[in-house]
Amino acid sequence: MNHQRQLHPIFLVGLIVLIINDAFLKWHYSNFLTGKLSDFAGLLIFPIFVAFVFPRSKKYVCCVVGLGFIFWKSPYSSFLLDWLNSVSIFSFSRVVDCTDLWALAMLPFSHKIINKHNRAWNLKPVMTGSWRVVVLILAAMSFMATSMSRFEIPKGTIYIGKSYKIKNTKEGLLEKLSALGYEWTYLSDTLSSANYRYEEGFYQVENVVLDNGFMTADTLKNVKFFVEEINESKVRLHIINVTLMKEGDIQDWRILKSFHRSYKKRVKKQLIEKLQATN
Repeated sequence: MNHQRQLHPIFLVGLIVLIINDAFLKWHYSNFLTGKLSDFAGLLIFPIFVAFVFPRSKKYVCCVVGLGFIFWKSPYSSFLLDWLNSVSIFSFSRVVDCTDLWALAMLPFSHKIINKHNRAWNLKPVMTGSWRVVVLILAAMSFMATSMSRFEIPKGTIYIGKSYKIKNTKEGLLEKLSALGYEWTYLSDTLSSANYRYEEGFYQVENVVLDNGFMTADTLKNVKFFVEEINESKVRLHIINVTLMKEGDIQDWRILKSFHRSYKKRVKKQLIEKLQATN
């Protein structure tokens, strides 16, 4: 077998990172880094995987993977997602979050690895024959698992996906939320699954008024979040999404990106900062 058919060691490192993040880190240390790490690792090693299986694709595989990733992360892929879930025994999901597109920065590195392969980096002494087949099968399963649903994400208009640490108990936080005039509702089982650590469900606050200090600027239909207890005096509040009063899906990614940034800042100012205040 020529050197172009050997697996690069960076592929193995990236695969290990992808597996550890998807299987453990993402569910036990939910934050911005773990939320993006799988996309970065996946876009680094998936083109290498495709080029290994289909050697003639090595010149253009990164371009095709990049375009496919952009389409998958856009609202326009919803019809494909619905079709996959209708014909497959598995359930697939993805979140429309434009910040995931930062992971496209890994494609030039992947392209260089594929097309500037150095024989000194080959794994032939370590990974030959059946071992190479095992790694490729494991990689294929990992790529599929990244997009498989582990839980049902509550529906909302704008995905936020931001966590905040608050010095309070879970009960104390909910009491403070009520004291601020917000009526919260607990919705059980919607996020439950055997592999998901937030088995108790999520909370929902209705009619959240966002103001600019002088006048009412906007009112959200609801804000969805879950609460994780870090220790006896600290919790992590994770904002899942917000639902606007106006019904309907927003398909334009530019508007989604703008709204994501805007509502993340406004919810933090209106809700999170008040919950973090010690007085």
